[in-house]
Amino acid sequence: AAKPTTPAKAPEKATGKDAAPGTSSGFSVSAKPAPAINPVSFAYRLGLARALSRIDESSVEAQNYYNEVIKMAPEVHDAYIELANLLLKTNPLQAVEIYSKFPVKPLTTQTFDDAFITGEIVRLLMKYEKYDDKRLGPNLIAYGRIMGLAAIESYINALDRKMKTELLMKVYAGIHDKPIDDKELQAFFTFKHWI
Repeated sequence: AAKPTTPAKAPEKATGKDAAPGTSSGFSVSAKPAPAINPVSFAYRLGLARALSRIDESSVEAQNYYNEVIKMAPEVHDAYIELANLLLKTNPLQAVEIYSKFPVKPLTTQTFDDAFITGEIVRLLMKYEKYDDKRLGPNLIAYGRIMGLAAIESYINALDRKMKTELLMKVYAGIHDKPIDDKELQAFFTFKHWI
């Protein structure tokens, strides 16, 4: 018959001067990495971009930090607004590109902060007469839905003078959340001589 075996004895812990350096028990414990002294944060990057842009408005480094903030926290309005403001003097249509990167929310959940961005897109496209730009219609609708028709009246009149009737009908239908062929809208479009 086989002789019963006794379980192997666990190794004894070394203590005191026999213990491994840095431990009291002799067993090494895996060291946790120290926390980063300056963790990467969009708030820090935004502050740095602001500081650099105040020193030199054409600072490429400031623009790079603003772009980093936009990638890290795409919902932060300030990064888009401040970067676009830097570009307005030298390349205003590039500012439209920056504003257009802002993530579009459903019209029913947009805020006044969102309206500022859509309003700036509209203002710049209208100022530079980019009436056929595909971003104009959706941004006019978004801006008009939040701020009301009175806020876009001058843009509507300018588009009317330029005979952009198809765009105007889409904008009015979008603001009122109705199809273009809605009976009431059709009567209004006839009155305005858009159809």
